[in-house]
Parts: sequence; structure tokens; C-alpha cells
Amino acid sequence: MRVAYSLAVNHERDLKRFSTLKHTIPCEVCFMNKHILEDINLLDIVDPIIEHDVELVALKAPKLSFPEDTWLLEKLLVISDELNVHAILLPFRPDILEETRILEEYFNLFASYKRFLVIEADPQVVTSLRDRMLEYLGGVFKISIRYQKNVKTEDFVNIVENCFGLLSFIKIVNCNEEGKLVKISEPGKLNFPLLVQKLVFRGYDGFIVLDYETRGLRLPLEDVIKEYEFMSEYIRSIREKVER
Repeated sequence: MRVAYSLAVNHERDLKRFSTLKHTIPCEVCFMNKHILEDINLLDIVDPIIEHDVELVALKAPKLSFPEDTWLLEKLLVISDELNVHAILLPFRPDILEETRILEEYFNLFASYKRFLVIEADPQVVTSLRDRMLEYLGGVFKISIRYQKNVKTEDFVNIVENCFGLLSFIKIVNCNEEGKLVKISEPGKLNFPLLVQKLVFRGYDGFIVLDYETRGLRLPLEDVIKEYEFMSEYIRSIREKVER
């Protein structure tokens, strides 16, 4: 299990932020709307990442319609090939469960590129999504689950455990009693130690992702690094205890 950071790209200028993240924290690049993918040249996305030697663990697509926006998904697949990124995240849509042909076409598309399609969902729909994915062989489909502040950590852990085998990304934030976002290292609704202990005990080998930017909070780089180090060190300490 490793810690990563989700970097939100709302405008082309956000791509310049890679210069501050090089050699520091593994990142997911989250394209916040489809106009970014439509308007930005492929090389303008790829070059800053290569130039600054950022370790990318995933690319996240915005909400895309099927089949109209399939060409944008293919553009992301080409980008992933250029950057040697093996996972592309796609936000959950109800029609993914309702129309069989959507998953079938996605399966064939991603299998041809030898990439993982990771569908990102809230806890309420993850079990249904898992059941549909299990109908397909070949390891193309994976799951990313987003922590929600109205879900108790204990319940979240139970949902996470039910997705083992398909789970690759766990997106987390912390918030106080008023619902305001706070750091993972601060007191809040998310019981981070409990979550990590359960994950380490079960042998989770995916990513646990700081997901603040996609929810409207851009932390200063110094705070991001401190949170990354805090989380990574706690995971290491629990892993050492389990392995003794």
C-alpha cells in the first residue's frame, strides 16, 4: 500500500504545477472537465510531466457520455501509453450498471491497450459495481472507492473489505463535525488509524489517495508533503507490527 495525491487539472496552467511536485509524491492527474481534454494538445499534457519526472499512478477522466465521448477516453489511453501509466479512472454513472454493452465496449477498448479501467464510485453503489465487474475475466476492471463524510469509518472499512481483489484506489479526506475539510493528521470523522490497520492486516497493495483538490480544497505544497509523510510513516509502522 502506497500513498498518492490527486492533482486536479481545471485549466492548462495547472499542468505547470508538476514542476513543484517532481521527485516528491506519486500523483494521480484528475481532469476536471472534458473541455480540457478536448482543447489541450496531447503533447502539452505529456511534455510537462515527462520534463519534471513526476511519478504518475493514474489518470482520471471527467464525466464522459457513452458513446459520444469515447474518443476522449481513447485520447487518455494514448496519453497513458506515452507516460507509461497503467490505470485510467472513470467516474461511475448509473448506465454502467443498466446497459451491458457499455462495460463490454470498455472492456474491449482497454484490453486492446493493455490498461486497467478503474471505475470510481461512492460507497453506496460499490457492491453492485463489484458484482457486475466479476462477470468479466481478464483483470481489466478495477474499483476506486471515495470516502464520504456521512459514512462512518467502520462502515466504510466493511465496504472496502467487500471489494478486495478488485480494489486499486481508496480516495480519502477528513472533515470535522461541521463538515469542513481538515487534514488527515488532524482530529475528524475519518478514523485513519482504523482504516490503515484493517488494510495492512488484509494485505491491501493498492493506493490510498489524498483527494482534497477534487473536492474543492487545494492544500499548500508544504502541507501536502507533511500529510504524505505522516500517512506513509503510519502505514510503515503498522506494517512492521503486523510482520513481526
